[in-house]
Amino acid sequence: MKFYTRIIPVISYGIRKQVSPIVTKKLLPTARSFSSNRNNNNVFERFVESVKSNNFAASIAIGAVGTIVLGLAPYYSFIKEVHEDTVDLKDKLKIAIETSQITHSLSRHFVHRPNIEEKIKNVLTGTDLSCGAYTIVYGPKGIGKTELVDHTAIRMKGVVKVNVYSEKEKKEVIQAVIKNLVGEKEGNSNFYNLNVTALIEAATKCSVIPTIIFDVSHPDYCDAVRSVSKDLAPYCRCIIVLSEPNAVLKFGRDMRERFIYVDEMEREEAKQLLGKYDEKNKELKGGQVPTLTEAEMDYVFTTIGTSPLCLIHLANSVSSNYSVYDYVANFLQHAKQDLVSFPHKQILKALKDHPEGVAPKYFKNQENQGIDLSNPQEVGIAMKSSNAIVYRRERIKYMLLSTAHRTALKSYKPPDN
Repeated sequence: MKFYTRIIPVISYGIRKQVSPIVTKKLLPTARSFSSNRNNNNVFERFVESVKSNNFAASIAIGAVGTIVLGLAPYYSFIKEVHEDTVDLKDKLKIAIETSQITHSLSRHFVHRPNIEEKIKNVLTGTDLSCGAYTIVYGPKGIGKTELVDHTAIRMKGVVKVNVYSEKEKKEVIQAVIKNLVGEKEGNSNFYNLNVTALIEAATKCSVIPTIIFDVSHPDYCDAVRSVSKDLAPYCRCIIVLSEPNAVLKFGRDMRERFIYVDEMEREEAKQLLGKYDEKNKELKGGQVPTLTEAEMDYVFTTIGTSPLCLIHLANSVSSNYSVYDYVANFLQHAKQDLVSFPHKQILKALKDHPEGVAPKYFKNQENQGIDLSNPQEVGIAMKSSNAIVYRRERIKYMLLSTAHRTALKSYKPPDN
């Protein structure tokens, strides 16, 4: 009984609303000093987490436990102080989301690609978030994925663009989103401690449906980005743009995932792009640049395709000493080398007979070097290293990565393994 008669006044004091201002001012540093004791970390961390997540009742409960067990009396004032600060940060975060937008495209020679842009626009303007779907945009390197998404989203309110270059952990991705919104400057450090719950609460208060675009530079960062997207997707639109084509193998196990594959340009789009770079190069080089004829363009498109990066490189490479045909021959040689370096020749043989693509089940019970060829996850290691094959997640097929690889495979005879 003596224990309760002693502890009840302590609890009462700890949750009393009228706490001395002097105690309140000293409480935060005292609490932090208290938390440095390893034995006290668990209670204190749970307490702070409940405050950050805006769970006031839980904060009081955990604070009371801390008061009883540890004798830290002025918990209530600390809860109230941090709670109010966190609410204020969330309101500022809401405003930052509402006003965020992409203002311009990175490319000065952008060519519209209506078929792909329409698919992206449907995602950017969708209003039904009930199923928590999120979209993965993927395709070969240099195909224009980032440019297309950015350009389609220009001037739309509530669009947050996050470049994921090194964030392998979920909390790092959340920090990257928040830093993109509020900037990295002195005085904003309190924002960086907010968690995904705070981000969700800010998003739900917005006057527009927010859109977060994650541009992911490496497959190693996909797990963290996917985890954050799964949390955010019921409250805002999430688009994940993959730099590496076969990073798509990190996805596909969640029914909420949607896929947009960005393929090569249509021929008319490719002609427009070549025309823009032809004009640019003539301005830079005083007109001393050969213009591609219709026959030359047709030859390029048929043999090596219409990848924007390929066409830009072509436009910048062709000269009086280096013809279109020289460029194409060199390009095809590189494509053939990709095929040679791909170890699973059974897949290449199947694609030679079925250039439209083959389903993994085609290789049921077939193995090569201990790899199950019907399992895209196992084959994925070789696909990532050779850049010859892509797994089209939405079609459930292995396919050659480009027109150049299809052309090269016609004259290449894969050896027996």
